Amino acid sequence: MATKKMFDISLLGDKDLQRTLNRLPTVVQGKAMRRALRTGAKVVQEDAKRRAPVDQGDLRRGIKVRSGRRSRIGPSMLVSFPDRTKLRSGGYYPIAIEYGTRHQRAQPMLRAAIREKRLKVLATIRATLAAEIRKFRSAR
Repeated sequence: MATKKMFDISLLGDKDLQRTLNRLPTVVQGKAMRRALRTGAKVVQEDAKRRAPVDQGDLRRGIKVRSGRRSRIGPSMLVSFPDRTKLRSGGYYPIAIEYGTRHQRAQPMLRAAIREKRLKVLATIRATLAAEIRKFRSAR
């Protein structure tokens, strides 16, 4: 399998981890990055769910982690609000709650979760990547 630099994880600031990841086959790099990004996104999801106001519970249940579109840059994960068709009220109120309206003050969930859990997300991504690399090496 060809090994090439597929991902730039300089955001994590761990040069040894970056070099090790870049030595892995491209397929393994992708799987490791997707798994690590998903675990990091789950940290934000859990905190956003905790912060979400509960009326019928649709908003809290609807905060999901999804895979982003694939691109040459690499995989991405999204933490998103529920689709308006999944809300019992039929309206689309998650954005109004997150950012507020002229009649209602903002109750940030996602933005606050990202801001507060940023360091934990990075540590989780780093730990998951390291575990995926160890798992690949032990399987060989």
